[in-house]
Amino acid sequence: MPNNLTHNSSFNIKLIHALLLTAKHQGISLEKALANSEINADTLDLPGQRYPTATFEALLMHLTDSSQNPNLITQAAEITQPRMLGSIGFVMTTAATLLDAYQMLTDYFSLIYEGIKLSISFEQHNCILTLDIDHNISLVNEFFIVCLLHWPRWLIGRTIPAQSIHYNFSKSSTKNHQQQLTNNVIFDQPQSQIVFKNQYMNLSCSEANAEMHQLHCNFADSLLLKSSQKQALIAQTKTQIRKKILEAKAGEHSAIRREEIAQSLNMSLRTFQRKLNILQSNYQLIYDSVRQEICLQ
Repeated sequence: MPNNLTHNSSFNIKLIHALLLTAKHQGISLEKALANSEINADTLDLPGQRYPTATFEALLMHLTDSSQNPNLITQAAEITQPRMLGSIGFVMTTAATLLDAYQMLTDYFSLIYEGIKLSISFEQHNCILTLDIDHNISLVNEFFIVCLLHWPRWLIGRTIPAQSIHYNFSKSSTKNHQQQLTNNVIFDQPQSQIVFKNQYMNLSCSEANAEMHQLHCNFADSLLLKSSQKQALIAQTKTQIRKKILEAKAGEHSAIRREEIAQSLNMSLRTFQRKLNILQSNYQLIYDSVRQEICLQ
């Protein structure tokens, strides 16, 4: 049954649209696939509709088993556009640069799929996107890695090459990952990662629009609040700090006070700090992490 509001991990139903389209072209019965995964076909186009992440995993497995095409999941990920994903898709497409778009994804990934953490790090001339998934299913891992690889095509209007792709699972005997992804793919790694050259991260998004971007961020924040997720407050705090830092005049280095952030979130300072403490975090830790992210950018 559908899950509109749950404390369990869930995903946005929009995520499977390209997956179902790919399966249909492969001759797979969508009616059987949806029934097997306990997805109500009438809910596919409902705004904000969510299902347990176990449902997504079951659907991937069913389509893989039913298909004679071992690369079906990869092909579906290739045509999954950010715009298909609702509010987070618009947050990404209106961001200033590709790095900004991925940075937004680190804050709002749970609007697409809960239980996944995306982090960004830098090493010499490379930018590294790392995925951590609560339930480490190789098909889910592969789907999102391929999405991250191909999203620049929709965000900046061109495909960019990855230096390498790392998977934390073993190579399948039925798939040719290198041929499918045309990249250096390494298996049995500690984490699943994509490595891009830094130079590509500063490319401008085709639909960059600061005003629309802020409106979409505000809407994404409201969705996080409604979701009852524990990390919602941290994501909102980071967004507000980043916004105020970027709004500051060039050359200004005054600290962003926690009172300002609490007020922007419509909370008293005492309530704000208490809630962060419950999450085993604090304002200074979040503030320092955002400053570090901006400096790296």
